[in-house]
Amino acid sequence: MKPMLMIVTLLLISCTKTGPVKTGASQIIDSYRQAVLNDQPKKAYDLLDAETQKKVPYTWFAAQWKTNRKEMLYQARSIKGKDPRVTVRYSGKNGTRITMVTEKGKWKVEEAPGLLPSPESPEKLLGLMVKAIDTLDLALYISLLSPRYRDTIIATLKKKMAELEKARLKIPANKNDAVEQVTIPLDSYGNVQLVLKKYGTGWKVESWEIRKSYRYR
Repeated sequence: MKPMLMIVTLLLISCTKTGPVKTGASQIIDSYRQAVLNDQPKKAYDLLDAETQKKVPYTWFAAQWKTNRKEMLYQARSIKGKDPRVTVRYSGKNGTRITMVTEKGKWKVEEAPGLLPSPESPEKLLGLMVKAIDTLDLALYISLLSPRYRDTIIATLKKKMAELEKARLKIPANKNDAVEQVTIPLDSYGNVQLVLKKYGTGWKVESWEIRKSYRYR
């Protein structure tokens, strides 16, 4: 286990507590983050529980810390604020999934068996799918997918988010108010483009275009 992944152990320990997050998963993450930024492996190691320290000697931890220093710094700098939202997901062998998040210093169950509908037949499943799409209920829609397909959909959404962030950085700082439409290439070849159009005083996404020759390669 790499040092940057040790934080998962810390979160799972915090998850066993009820009510307020007394040691504070967010506080633990902030302390671990500061230790990484200040290059203090011993301070980070001391945040691990005694059981984990028995399994992972400090000499090994320190060696991994040094080897993965660049990646750890990148991850630490990507965490914003002093009270980040912490999400812990558990997946059982039978497909059971439980998701917990921190909210205002307390753990909240966001997903677990019984919280969302569990259709007993294909007909009921399709009915709920129609309802989810009709009401734009993303949480319900995602809950109706199998764990593997759900992970695929989430990965696709995250990829789109990364493309949108890349597009945002490509928008010129000095925008011309007279401009009514902006086309932003999302790849170096211009095969994938995001088209933004002005409607009145606001902007909307007009289309996400993929060249046919590129699409069928």
